[in-house]
Amino acid sequence: MSHEICDQDVLHNTPNSDVFAHPMRVVFVDKANDRVWLSELQRQHPKKTSRMQTYFRAPRKFSLSDTQNHLRDLRIITTKAPGRRLLDMPDDAILKSAQTGREKRQFEKMISDRNQRWTSILPVLSGSKESNKPRNFLNIMEDVQLPQLIKVRAAELGMAPSTLYSLLNQYWAQGSRRNSLCTNLWRCGCPGQSKAQRAKLGRQSRLYKKGLSSKGFTLTDDDKTKLAWGYKLITDLVTANDAFDLASGAFWADSTVDHRGKRCSVLWPIDQRPTMGQFMYWGRKLNKNKSVRRMLLGESKWDLQAGARGGSLQDQVSCVAQLAYFDGTSTDVYLTSVRSRLIALPPMVRLILKEARSGVIYGWYCGWEPPSPQTAMQAILHGCESKVEYCKRYGVTIAEGDIPSFLAATHQADNGELKAARITEAESQFGFSVEYAQASRGDKKGGVESQHRTDHKSLDHKIPGTTFGRIPKRGDKKPVTQALWNQPEYMHEYIQSVLDSNNEEALEIAPQEMLKEEPNLKPTRLNIFNWLRKKGLTAELPCNVEALRAFLLPDQPAVIRKNGVYLMAMIHGRLQVVPKLRYTSEELVATGVLSRVKLARKDLRTSIKLRNGVLSEAWMSTKDGMIPLRLSGSDTLLRDRTCLEDWRTWLEDITLERDLKKGDAQQARLTKLLRIKSTTETARAQKKDEIKKQSKAPSKAEQQKGLRANRELERLLQAEEQAHLDDPAAEETPDLSVTTPRSEVVLTASARAMRNFQDSERGQHAN
Repeated sequence: MSHEICDQDVLHNTPNSDVFAHPMRVVFVDKANDRVWLSELQRQHPKKTSRMQTYFRAPRKFSLSDTQNHLRDLRIITTKAPGRRLLDMPDDAILKSAQTGREKRQFEKMISDRNQRWTSILPVLSGSKESNKPRNFLNIMEDVQLPQLIKVRAAELGMAPSTLYSLLNQYWAQGSRRNSLCTNLWRCGCPGQSKAQRAKLGRQSRLYKKGLSSKGFTLTDDDKTKLAWGYKLITDLVTANDAFDLASGAFWADSTVDHRGKRCSVLWPIDQRPTMGQFMYWGRKLNKNKSVRRMLLGESKWDLQAGARGGSLQDQVSCVAQLAYFDGTSTDVYLTSVRSRLIALPPMVRLILKEARSGVIYGWYCGWEPPSPQTAMQAILHGCESKVEYCKRYGVTIAEGDIPSFLAATHQADNGELKAARITEAESQFGFSVEYAQASRGDKKGGVESQHRTDHKSLDHKIPGTTFGRIPKRGDKKPVTQALWNQPEYMHEYIQSVLDSNNEEALEIAPQEMLKEEPNLKPTRLNIFNWLRKKGLTAELPCNVEALRAFLLPDQPAVIRKNGVYLMAMIHGRLQVVPKLRYTSEELVATGVLSRVKLARKDLRTSIKLRNGVLSEAWMSTKDGMIPLRLSGSDTLLRDRTCLEDWRTWLEDITLERDLKKGDAQQARLTKLLRIKSTTETARAQKKDEIKKQSKAPSKAEQQKGLRANRELERLLQAEEQAHLDDPAAEETPDLSVTTPRSEVVLTASARAMRNFQDSERGQHAN
């Protein structure tokens, strides 16, 4: 069944048909008299193809039945009038559509001109000056007074009757409405098309104003093309200035040979070659309007930043836990050690999991280990575990379910931490899957990307020591010098921000059924998640947390001794037992491994599993499964507020301090040794002097006898010396050390008798 011709239809020839010379608009259909009036649409100027014909011809009368037969035989078809969509809008919408101030002024001028034209032809359309309602088209065409009416109105306006006829024909040809009188004069000048230059465009140079140079270089089409070629040279290694210099040296320079025989380029005078402004303008214009930033980013990253495709992340899922977004970033905050505010620590790595349907954050990793499949698996495990004890460790009290725990069916991530053989094995073991977004397409997981920005703005960039996500410039304060917070303080505030995010109202994603059933329930992200979960609209996977922990937690080397398991860590490149980190539990004792180690008198190497470097709890794999281990000791700071990295850093600092003090310790030992040797040498010299004064050196047997008597005499001498020191004014007692030689005091009575006998013998021989 063919289409019946109606008013305002646009008729056009089909291929190989010549019914009409140009597209025609149906102005009026007179079925009673089998007539139809058609008016030519505006067309190109026959000689100036870049312009449109300004004069409109009068509507022409055709046979309605013949025209309908042409339409039925597909010699003509109905189509839409081109290029007038802007005029379908009201005036205020037209003005709001302007993207620049200049364009808005052009629209205002177009509307003003339209109103003036409408005022000009309204008396002709209505038939009198008193009426503002246009007459029927047939009444106007059959009015015998129409030529005289147009002639009188043209005289009143001071214009030619042909101009008024053209406005009247334009009104009918373009839809018989007031906006039909609008022109496209605001598009004059062929916007988007380059024109041949006959003189240099732009402002005049200072040299030209002073008469020191010509007006400047006038670009030809060939010059513009060369500038476009040079513009393509811009890369990360070639700046825009470098590309301009290379293009100038290639096209606007003389090639010469210098005194060393090497070929070089000598640029022409500055007024005989393009300027940097011309290079940037024509280079961008002739390279699909690509800016320097777009060329450096590449099409993929530029499309990511500048392109918008509409839609929402919630359009991808129909229930909760069906899809979770995973991504990581830096916390942008320098922290301090829990041991001292003077010890600075670098920004941590933060990996988060965000549920797609509700936007709930349910798992994360925050630590100093670099992003890796190991840390990614820790984040997935954290999403499956209860958060009550974890939050309590950082001073935040929550109830079970305030932060949901589940294993999502699918995890969407970039080509980073979750792309590893270990993750692939975990997929087959526990049933979840991982989808990878295309390279440089962060918009595929825009929810978690925007969450990073929110966390930075609301938390990270408000804390002293923040880097604001950029490298400090010269003269800026170094963020590391402003660090104040430690890791427990930061984690306390981050957990609070997660709770705030989950309890944020999100009415736009709340199911209408939920709002109807429970009108008093706030449409927060957490409530939306729990309501959908309660209704069974969840795709979460069942999982054994203990099995997941055994698979996902990283192994940390350890050694089993008779009193427990000692953690080991790399300290200055050497694997060493970490002091104070001893773990034990009833489950460990029940395995009997401690008894076996005690009997064997040999330590046993093993590995334990830590979560996020937290020292308070650990797990060890045994043949009976995973058993928990608890840190021994009453040091609450070490157990609750210190992580492995912080403790290891402290041990390295202590080791360095010891290394620095090694020289002082050696100097002290040397001083002591020299002091002992000095005293020994002095005593040895005095002993030799005493022996020389005697007639005969005492034998070894004599030196070994009378030790008890010597001790008693020594005690008596020390007592007398102490009494003299206590009371110097007391009457001096005979000093045995003076009246009797020291060697005399230390000899026994038999020894003195023998010496007297020897002295008498010497005296007789002398006589």
